[in-house]
Amino acid sequence: AGEDGELRVSVPVMFVAAPVPGSDGKPMAIVALRIDPGNEFTDILTVAQPGNTGETYAFDSRGVFLSQSRFDEQLKRIALLPDHPHARSVLSLELRNPGVDMVAGGRPEKLRSDQPLTAMAADAIGHKPGIEQPGVNVEGYLDYRGVDTVGAWAWLPEYDFGIATEMDKAEAFRPVFVLRNVFWVLFGMLSLVALLLLGLTLFAGRLERRMREAVVAAGQLGQYALEAKIGEGGMGSVYRA
Repeated sequence: AGEDGELRVSVPVMFVAAPVPGSDGKPMAIVALRIDPGNEFTDILTVAQPGNTGETYAFDSRGVFLSQSRFDEQLKRIALLPDHPHARSVLSLELRNPGVDMVAGGRPEKLRSDQPLTAMAADAIGHKPGIEQPGVNVEGYLDYRGVDTVGAWAWLPEYDFGIATEMDKAEAFRPVFVLRNVFWVLFGMLSLVALLLLGLTLFAGRLERRMREAVVAAGQLGQYALEAKIGEGGMGSVYRA
């Protein structure tokens, strides 16, 4: 049944089951709990959705979503999901790299089935790093929408699926970009102040030199009358007075 209670085919479901042992220790029954992966299971993962583009999701060994993507409505607009109310990414969307930013209007040259897995999915499925050795990429890679992304992931061998947390690189590094801009503004201001101080020093030296030249030209230095220059060195000039 769907979310509205109506019977519907191709609706993804999850079950948690446990055996009920009989008096002889053998299973006599099974207790199963049905879980909606688009609600209960996804709600657990949405706790770790930082910012406006951060998302945490689960995927299987084929690179298929086991939880719901944060961007289902966006995926419909870029034609990665069918445009109808009940379309969801759970069990229908693969983690494949389109090679272009589809959110920005790019359209891939290859069919979806011919596109490679994203760098995250390929590493997680190929090497299956566990919780003790998670995979991390902060250099940036294209996600399943073609958006430049950073992320971390781990494979859960006991459940045979992976968990990934990703965020658009532009948002993840926005504080760094702000600090970088502030640094360059401060550096520019300090450089300008240094140039002003250098200019004032040169200007003061020039004024002092002009005053000295004016005094020499007038032939009077305090109570002395200058008669003639008798020597000159690096520190100044010597006059007979």
